[in-house]
Amino acid sequence: MQISKRNNNIIISFKYDPYLVEVIRQIGDRKFDNRAKCWIVPMSQLETVLNRLPTLGFVADAEILEEFEKLKAIRDKLEKLRMGDFTETETRLLAETALPLFQFQKEGASFLHAAKNALNGDQPGLGKTIQAIAAIKMRKCKKILYFTYATLKATVEEEFKLRAPELSSIIIKGEKTQRDEKWSQDANVYIANYELLLRDLPEMQKIKWDVIIADECHRGYTSKETAIWRSTLDYFDAIKIGLTATPAAHTTAYFGQPIYRYTTEQAILDGYLVDYEPIKITSNVLMNGAFLKEGEHVGIIDTDTGKETYDELEDEREFHAEEIERKITSPETNLKIIQELAKYAYEHEKETERFPKILIFAVNDLQFTSHADQIVQICKEVFNQGDDFVKKITGNPNVDRPLQRIREFRNRPNPKIVVTIDMLSTGVDIPALEFVVFMRPVKSRILWVQMLGRGTRLCPEINKDKFLIFDCFGGSLIEYFKNTTDFQIEAPQKEPLTIQQIIENIYQNEKVTLFKVK
Repeated sequence: MQISKRNNNIIISFKYDPYLVEVIRQIGDRKFDNRAKCWIVPMSQLETVLNRLPTLGFVADAEILEEFEKLKAIRDKLEKLRMGDFTETETRLLAETALPLFQFQKEGASFLHAAKNALNGDQPGLGKTIQAIAAIKMRKCKKILYFTYATLKATVEEEFKLRAPELSSIIIKGEKTQRDEKWSQDANVYIANYELLLRDLPEMQKIKWDVIIADECHRGYTSKETAIWRSTLDYFDAIKIGLTATPAAHTTAYFGQPIYRYTTEQAILDGYLVDYEPIKITSNVLMNGAFLKEGEHVGIIDTDTGKETYDELEDEREFHAEEIERKITSPETNLKIIQELAKYAYEHEKETERFPKILIFAVNDLQFTSHADQIVQICKEVFNQGDDFVKKITGNPNVDRPLQRIREFRNRPNPKIVVTIDMLSTGVDIPALEFVVFMRPVKSRILWVQMLGRGTRLCPEINKDKFLIFDCFGGSLIEYFKNTTDFQIEAPQKEPLTIQQIIENIYQNEKVTLFKVK
């Protein structure tokens, strides 16, 4: 009965024994490899494995024991840091960074400073970038290669100019000849998007890097791309730092488990993130698709020509969820949801004397059938505050200068409402954001956490103490991700109204609330 290591996973091998199988099944995230006839457990469960299995006769090999010693050293170091027990050198280096670091950020920076390859798994809004910059300054690094999304490159450069003005920076962009010229320029920080890792390797190889930072390194790859990504990073004899709140399997396979992680709940308790409150709207159309009865009105869309015909159904018909807003539209549903959102927004304005910044995640922004365009138009009609009040920010070519629009959303009074698909789902910092609205289905844990993270930032300028999560799927999104993240979202203690009840209340001119008192 053996415990070994393979590709940063724990491999547990033994002859079939129903009792041992039951013991293994109590370990989190384990899976059985039917071909190799062994159990595979992520390295994050190493302590659990070694606490339980050796007492049953399992033997751990040298590599596993070495990993356990590393884990113990990290735990001991973390405990010292949390007690404020920094070494004299760490204290001096942290002071020399001249950065305004919170205690947990000092801990994270010290870990990144000490490690060769490291992954920081702090939640969105906790300053993973500033911790990385602090570690860079502690190491006195002079050549830094920083990978991030194309949409975040300008934000990263702003952060370096603010936090490390002594380090010159350059953004790699443009056509191949333009990029080659930028790679040849003398700078300290080179900021590139991930696609260039595969396109500009010869230019990168001309520079001796001190550190390579992979920001938002949970991003998805094909197996082939992952292999190229890993082999390319391995080519460089440099410190590698990964930053993401939501590590994917390929992330931990390369960087290992996060050596430091400050959880959402702890950050809220300590006052570094704001709390959150769920709001549920029940809508069978959005949650399960639509079962529409004879005589009901829908818009039927020709996806080739964009022609939309409003008609009555001759018979009952079920539309699956993936067809909603792609093949048919349900105008009343979208309208009523935005009307309910408006009630919350105006109530918020009445209580706080400010209209909230609102981010709405729509289903798509496709030609002829753009759900995002529909929501923008409905918001303009419902709120009646002019074109600048509501904006769409997506990667669609019909959106002029999306990065400029993101900056305006962050820094200016208007727009108050932004409709997006994925562009603002990760890495974008909008501290004043107070409503996060899900009008699109999400089945990725990584995407769910990243989207929620848009609302967690502190904003002392407006005394923000929480943000609202609007689940327009009858709470099914919240339920789907229950116990899979460290966002511990508790369901409201009242029963949500159905969309049909909302529509009836509005028709009767009654004051509408989203919940029925039990």
